[in-house]
Amino acid sequence: MKKITFLFIAVFVFAVSCRKKEPEPQIFPKTDSFSSAFLLKWIDLHLDLIKFTNGFTPPVASRTMGYTYLALYEAVVPGIPENKSLQNHFHYSDSFPETDCTLEYYWPASASAALAAMLRSNFPLATQVYVNKLDSFERADSIYFSTRTNAEVLERSRSFGRAVAASIQAWAALDGGEYAFARNYPADYVAPSGPGLWVPTPSPMQPVFNYRSAMQPYWGNNRPFLYENVASALILPLPPTFSTDTASYFYRESKAVHDQVLNNSQEERTIAIFWADDVGSFSPPGHSLAITKIILEDKNSNLALSAEVLAKMGMALSDAFVNCFKNKYIYNLLRPVTYIQSHIDPNWSTLIGTPPFPEYVSCHSTQSAAAARILTHYFGENVSFTDNSKDDVGYTPRTFNNFYTFAQEAAISRFYGGVHYQFSCTLGYQSGIEIGDNLLNFSFER
Repeated sequence: MKKITFLFIAVFVFAVSCRKKEPEPQIFPKTDSFSSAFLLKWIDLHLDLIKFTNGFTPPVASRTMGYTYLALYEAVVPGIPENKSLQNHFHYSDSFPETDCTLEYYWPASASAALAAMLRSNFPLATQVYVNKLDSFERADSIYFSTRTNAEVLERSRSFGRAVAASIQAWAALDGGEYAFARNYPADYVAPSGPGLWVPTPSPMQPVFNYRSAMQPYWGNNRPFLYENVASALILPLPPTFSTDTASYFYRESKAVHDQVLNNSQEERTIAIFWADDVGSFSPPGHSLAITKIILEDKNSNLALSAEVLAKMGMALSDAFVNCFKNKYIYNLLRPVTYIQSHIDPNWSTLIGTPPFPEYVSCHSTQSAAAARILTHYFGENVSFTDNSKDDVGYTPRTFNNFYTFAQEAAISRFYGGVHYQFSCTLGYQSGIEIGDNLLNFSFER
């Protein structure tokens, strides 16, 4: 009995001594100890890729934002102790990469590698000019980071960022939107016909849209990031009943668009044109991303906060377009220009280009409100800022007292421009707030 007891004690002591010899996690710099200033050039490059790569219509552009900035977040979240990876929620893959807590990672290098990999994947038709820019940005980051950490840590960090991007890109390929830039106008789609339904529209201010067939009619079937954002609660009620009766609500709403365009003040014209974000621009969701960049720069945001904000922003903008296009092609409501030229004034025209898809609901209003909701949550209700994102193309910057005022102006701009009924702007804005709330309720915390 004594021998057995002695043996047990010996085994216990050995086990304890082994546990003591196990390496304990080292204390390395966390993600929030790094500046996010290096991200700003990547956001600018992303916006330029949208501008100068064929096929990146607003819904397609928004999708690149969702996945790109989710990859950014996943590439740095191991260095944010209070936050978690979203792998268990999204199930990107069974082999999603993990870090080793006993080894050091340089989180800016992980972020840079992930962004470079995602932009390469998302923009396979980018011109050589922008491929070269992407390569030079990644090279410049590596050179700079090599002065801040050793070669082993740098390579480990970059490898992790690339592995994260590869896993998320493989998951993205299953959402229904892969290579959508090559099929914006599917030939197999036949639009329903009848009174009050959408038909291809004139667009003299944007000739590329002139009587174009329906853009991305199946976009609403894509997998969202959060199913709550396309659930029944966010499927809009029936639009107002179509009528040509001059006493009807529909006629009055159409006449209001007609009169607004003819009587716009100079300020209202400026607002409509500033927010048009038509072909050749960084697109409506790109405008929201550009504003996000302005705020991150103004606030000198650290890498952890920037990654979280950009991830939620990207998912909100992407889901806003899935939701919006789902509603558009459920109801297939005609555009104001069609109604006005047929029933009020055949010589009337919009101030800005009419995009080639149904009216109800306004995507500009939806995505702007979602963006404002995200920014307000992270930075506060009374943050004034100046939107100078279009300085390079000659627009006068506009200043706002808070984020909701920018979203409200973006929404009403579509009414001033003549491309939406006012009820589409109002309901789109309300939907965007709900989409933003759903993303904010989706916790990144452990």
